[in-house]
Amino acid sequence: MTDSIDDLVSELTPENDFPSPELLTAIMAQGDAMVTPLCQILTDPEMEGWSLHYAAYLLALHGSPQAIPALANTFRLFDTDFLESTSDALSAFGAAAIEPALAAACEPEPRWYPRAMAITAAVEAARDDTVLKERVAASLREMLADFVARQGSLTEDEIELVSSVVTDLSSLADPAARELIEAAFVAELVDELVIDRKDVQRAYGKGDAHPRREFKPHEWFEDYPADYRRHQEEEVKRAKEKERQKQKPRGLAKPVAAPKLGRNEPCWCGSGKKYKHCHLQSDTK
Repeated sequence: MTDSIDDLVSELTPENDFPSPELLTAIMAQGDAMVTPLCQILTDPEMEGWSLHYAAYLLALHGSPQAIPALANTFRLFDTDFLESTSDALSAFGAAAIEPALAAACEPEPRWYPRAMAITAAVEAARDDTVLKERVAASLREMLADFVARQGSLTEDEIELVSSVVTDLSSLADPAARELIEAAFVAELVDELVIDRKDVQRAYGKGDAHPRREFKPHEWFEDYPADYRRHQEEEVKRAKEKERQKQKPRGLAKPVAAPKLGRNEPCWCGSGKKYKHCHLQSDTK
């Protein structure tokens, strides 16, 4: 008996960090029938976690425009690192994603990180299209001009967002934004640990000092089985090492040190995921 789409999607739990390739293939085989239940994951705050990641990526792979509003709405509903996944997925829709992403970015209610991820989706969706890049830059200039004008009354989240907006405008090498960016520095609104004047100068000189990767859903799906196998092999190795440590005489066993990695660096296991989205939690334990 073939599982229904609801049964299949129910296996994308928030804790399931590496669902089997067979499960993902079975969901994709459902075609248009998969869109609604996956979009429902994106609108359920209780599904925050890996379910958000895989629902977003599978929707991007399927490519139905019906997914765009649900993906854009995640920036209003969630405040989590997994918004990086929904940002990637939304950007894969290209031009059609820009206005929904900018609408979410311009709303004052979400905290700075969801708004920053919405901006990233818009910037990446514009790709190398000059007209689309100008549309995104115009919206970001308006946002930055407002921040500079209200510099004495900005909320903490708005101050955090300033550095992100300056970074994105610099990455777009938008000539009309140079004076605004300098005004933000003069007003001491920019966190120079995030981006400083030299970074801005390099960005405008090169066209992009903060290169952005283009998320390609089909490449992700093709690479996933190999990533899954590597992950499974590494988990077996870790389990064996843990058992070996238990077998050692008490007092002689030494804990296995977790690799010293930044949260956003590629995970040591070779999965291709960022450390924070892979072994960070288990290593911390």
